[in-house]
Amino acid sequence: MQLEALNGIVDNLQSLALQAVRSQRPTHAAQIVAFLAKVAHIVDQGCSDILTLLIELQSVREDGFSLGEIHELRRRTAQLLNKSHFDEAGETYNQLSTLKKIYLSEISQYDPCNGRELCELIDQSNGRIVMMIRGTMWTLIELLGKNKTSADLRSLQLSASREIPPLKDNLAELRKFTAHILGLSSAQGLLEMLRSGQETGLAELALIGMIDNRSRHIQHARY
Repeated sequence: MQLEALNGIVDNLQSLALQAVRSQRPTHAAQIVAFLAKVAHIVDQGCSDILTLLIELQSVREDGFSLGEIHELRRRTAQLLNKSHFDEAGETYNQLSTLKKIYLSEISQYDPCNGRELCELIDQSNGRIVMMIRGTMWTLIELLGKNKTSADLRSLQLSASREIPPLKDNLAELRKFTAHILGLSSAQGLLEMLRSGQETGLAELALIGMIDNRSRHIQHARY
């Protein structure tokens, strides 16, 4: 499957937020960070249905063929593939393209240096997310159609079980990123820090801490 692309998008979002906080006036950095939170939210929406399908696949019983569970899961996967946000011309593509237009009209005037990277991020997010979601869906549909025995099902479930933990981790990181920006925990959010104009240092430290924690988590997972 093609879910590893999400890892790079999470890294890019965090890195660009840190660049904005370090290089821009607080009010401008706040606008850019809010923009990146919207990108994270759109990416989150596009990946959550995949996680649901993988979890359901993992729990199908060995007699799932005779009970029609495999056929039903394949039908639902095809149905999800036709939803607007899994379509290249659908919701995810359009929302990210709209954000790009907003960025170009409102933010690039005072952030020309980082503007190119932000635009590239949006274009990459469009391409990566559409390819990742559609590719994963098509792979599932194909594999569910080919699986005919309990051994086939176990092999497919093993593949799903390998994909679920990193997908959960990356979705959790996306949500932490949004939560940090909006201050959804008891702590003050990055937007509040930056809008005050007096807390740029704290905002930078918060982002560095988030990036370091993610890096340590990834290193720990490898060993």
